[in-house]
Amino acid sequence: MTTTSVAVRTTIFWGFICGILFYPLNKLIGYFFPSHWALGMTLWACVAAYGFFLIRWHGKHPLTLLFPVLILLYAVFAINSADVFLPLACAVLSWIRSGICFNGPIGKKLLVEIFLCLGLCFVLILLAPNSALNWALAVWLTFLVQALYFAIFDIRRDPEDNAGLDRFEQARMRADRILSSQIY
Repeated sequence: MTTTSVAVRTTIFWGFICGILFYPLNKLIGYFFPSHWALGMTLWACVAAYGFFLIRWHGKHPLTLLFPVLILLYAVFAINSADVFLPLACAVLSWIRSGICFNGPIGKKLLVEIFLCLGLCFVLILLAPNSALNWALAVWLTFLVQALYFAIFDIRRDPEDNAGLDRFEQARMRADRILSSQIY
């Protein structure tokens, strides 16, 4: 099974889990905070956990996720509209995915990220969520749209990333690169 199929499957599954847990989590948080903060904090929890998955897939340190997630948490309390917060959350996911995790040529990835954010806006316009149950469906559909990223981009580890190999194999590969780069 390729890394891409695992990423697509996990994204869809995580979206399904977020959709299922959205209503109970929103109600639980709603007991302690106003409803617009509860909705934002529930969305934030889904995005933060998914961002952690993205960071771990690429082998980055979890602290690289801290700044984008803290900005999004600040937005929970600064923005009182969930219709504005969800596209912002999608933009933060795009930042985490294309800016932090999967580096490469910026042009094509920027177009794909814009396409995915527009897809999210289409989902929001189509659903016009106004209750926690509708938001749960919108979150699941958002993750379905996010899974398209991995269907478009094949995310295999870089050849320089040897995290899964033992030290002797890494040393042998470095020696092969050094020997093959010398001109006789």
